[in-house]
Amino acid sequence: MKRNILFALLLLNVTYVISACATPVTYSAEPIEAWIVNADTKQPLEGVIVVAHWALEGGIHVDRVGELVILETVTDQNGRFYFPAWGPIRHWKRSRLTNMDPELLILKSGYEHKRLANPSTKEAIEGKPYPVRRLVWNGKTIGLKPFKGTVEEYAEHVYWLGSDISLMLDLARGDKECNWRKIPRMLVALNNVSRHVEDQGVRLFGRHILRIEDIPSGRGCGSPEEILWGKQP
Repeated sequence: MKRNILFALLLLNVTYVISACATPVTYSAEPIEAWIVNADTKQPLEGVIVVAHWALEGGIHVDRVGELVILETVTDQNGRFYFPAWGPIRHWKRSRLTNMDPELLILKSGYEHKRLANPSTKEAIEGKPYPVRRLVWNGKTIGLKPFKGTVEEYAEHVYWLGSDISLMLDLARGDKECNWRKIPRMLVALNNVSRHVEDQGVRLFGRHILRIEDIPSGRGCGSPEEILWGKQP
């Protein structure tokens, strides 16, 4: 009897702690506008694919546990890209935004890809709920360097961007949120680079750059092959 009472009290205490941690936080974000140029010539680059994602982290080891917002766009003839403001979004505080609020993933075929995020500050690491999230690269010019290595080196280089995208979409657990539908241009571009380097005889020792066929067809998400095929340039 005592054991049952102690177990019930322990369960009640755990429930209380979980409930106390699950307090809502409201997040919003400022718009983002920036320009991308060739780092050598300083000329604007059109058609650069830019993904912005606001990653949520949580757990004992502060691991990535999901995405609050994912957006995608491409640069215009002036190299400009733009993401609108969003929010407010009410989020339960079992996970939080940190310095990837957002992180930018940038790709143009033949150039070095980029990953850009806010600096890792003490406040960002602690996940303090700023009322409005902003990116330090807003209003700035970003240079992309033409890739000057071999085809094999380029394949390896782009492979790691594909790995970042796979992690962002949580493909290892099936992308239950259907987030792949939010970045069609990036996924098609990675697929095309993967096929192109393979056609040139490049193999990455049992690995390959992320392809459309690697995206799971989750319930209610539709077919990646059918949907992304229409996004081919």
